[in-house]
Amino acid sequence: MEIRGGVPFPVEFKHGRLRSSVHDELQLCGQALCLEEMFGVPVRRGAIYHIQSRHRREVVLDEPLRRRVVEVIEAIRRTARSGELPRAVNDARCRHCSLQAICLPEATDGHIPENWSDWPPARHAVWEEKGSIGMDSGEPSADVQAAESRG
Repeated sequence: MEIRGGVPFPVEFKHGRLRSSVHDELQLCGQALCLEEMFGVPVRRGAIYHIQSRHRREVVLDEPLRRRVVEVIEAIRRTARSGELPRAVNDARCRHCSLQAICLPEATDGHIPENWSDWPPARHAVWEEKGSIGMDSGEPSADVQAAESRG
């Protein structure tokens, strides 16, 4: 974030090269709405900086974009209240996503192998983490057994 004339100016950094993405603009506008609430001043512009191409583009945070952000927020809240986990898209965007290890798109897109224990992300997330079930035996690891005995 920068301050321009006493007004916050959000700047979102993206790893890729210059491209126009409504998702990036929605994220930037959401940040601006938060800054407006925090500082009590209107935030009408922001920027997206594309690291790979070293290009910065300014974004006008107009009313249609703001309405779309509010619509997305409302949809997210409805989803959260429903208690239902939506299926992941699991497309090319997932490959370089920083949240892939948390989201596990393969787990929520309906393409889990019949025997989930043969699924590589499950082995990594469950068995290879310290204190998880041992990969070969199906028994708790020594760390888990020790913690349970103390417990």
